[in-house]
Amino acid sequence: MKKNPLYLLFFSLAAMSVAPSRTLTATMTQAGQRHREDRLPVDTANDTSPPPPSSRPKAKKSVPKIVWKSGKTTVEQPGKARISFSNRIQIRFTYALPEETEKLGSFRIRRAKSKLSGWIYHKSLTFKLQVDWASGELLEDALIDYDLSGNGVFQIRAGQFKVPFGHQELTSSGDLEFVDRSITSKEFAKGRDIGIDLHGRVMEGKLLYDLGFFNGAGVNIKENDNGNFQVDARLLFAPLGRFEFSEGDLKSRTSPLLAVGAQFETNDRRPGESRRTIYGGDVLFKYRGIASFAEAFFRTEEDDLGVELDSSGFHGQIGYFLLPGKFEIALRLAAIDPDTNAPNDRKTELGAALGWFFDRHRLKLQADFRQLKEETGLDSSVTDHEVRTQVQFVF
Repeated sequence: MKKNPLYLLFFSLAAMSVAPSRTLTATMTQAGQRHREDRLPVDTANDTSPPPPSSRPKAKKSVPKIVWKSGKTTVEQPGKARISFSNRIQIRFTYALPEETEKLGSFRIRRAKSKLSGWIYHKSLTFKLQVDWASGELLEDALIDYDLSGNGVFQIRAGQFKVPFGHQELTSSGDLEFVDRSITSKEFAKGRDIGIDLHGRVMEGKLLYDLGFFNGAGVNIKENDNGNFQVDARLLFAPLGRFEFSEGDLKSRTSPLLAVGAQFETNDRRPGESRRTIYGGDVLFKYRGIASFAEAFFRTEEDDLGVELDSSGFHGQIGYFLLPGKFEIALRLAAIDPDTNAPNDRKTELGAALGWFFDRHRLKLQADFRQLKEETGLDSSVTDHEVRTQVQFVF
């Protein structure tokens, strides 16, 4: 039978359309099979291939901690560093009543200090940087301190800081019962210098020791101006408990605190000046709101010709909190004998102070009255009086 040409053409087109559909169907069947295999349970016990990156646990990032407490703002990066920043301002009014000149009242920014302190790299490596914006010297402290023992027994401090000499001088100007230090402290304890200090606490913190070597030229003098060094040594023993430099018994201790100190300083500034040698001792006692201390100095100065000048000084204070931790009264006696071999040349200070402590020493209002007397000869002297009021705040 002879086939119609139109029939052949139709059959050919139909065959061509069926072939691709079979290929597509086979492809879809294979894909479906692979999809079902992917959904089958996986034997993870024997699977040693690493997990994809997105499922791996991420290491926790340490976040710096910022805390404000006790007048300090502290930033700490755990395990790396801790830095504390604080400011202290003292605003003072003084009304002077001199014997020989006119009365004078004046306001003053006595101190305006900023301090950075803390540790870096390791807790045994500490630092301190302090400036006083109200002082012509500006820079006060710039030091690093490394605890070689790791427990405070043996440490070494280097830079510019207070030399270990003078009980009241080593007490911060912000932790005083009176508006400022006594005339005796200012005469015999000169404060800061540049050098190193070996120090520490032993006997469970009850014995403090210091041995320092300094240029002896004073604060912010960049280099030693002679071939000698100033040497300072100090011991302090507190048999009844741990001691910290701070006046007044703000805590109203229920157990007594006793501290006894001894100190030595020598500085040879010859030629041109003198060789100064000072011995001193101090004692402190605190108990149930009562705080008292006394300190004595004995100094010898020898000039280029070998002529010696001996001098001495003493000061003592006692204070009592009428309202525990809030309101204190204090008394002071200080005396200087500029030349122990010459009569009628003594200088004395008698004073009384009141203090209201809003937040310990961090926020307080103080007022004191002082009589300053200087002997000028046989049966003659000059006596001045002054009243001082000061507010201090730390932030």
